[in-house]
Amino acid sequence: MEKFDYTVETTKGVEEAVAAIEAKAQEKGFRVLHVHDVQTTLAAKGFEIEPMKIVEVCNAKFASQV
Repeated sequence: MEKFDYTVETTKGVEEAVAAIEAKAQEKGFRVLHVHDVQTTLAAKGFEIEPMKIVEVCNAKFASQV
């Protein structure tokens, strides 16, 4: 199966890493639209995976050019 995630290794825990991403995104002019908890979503459907979150960000200036 083709890999579809972008993973960066860190010594931070999941919640600390998400908080760091949110802070850096805001610093760079992006707004966090939503944090998707993939592990929880898939667990509800019977699939067990390691913690995984998707941080959905947007920058209106860039989005308007798409």
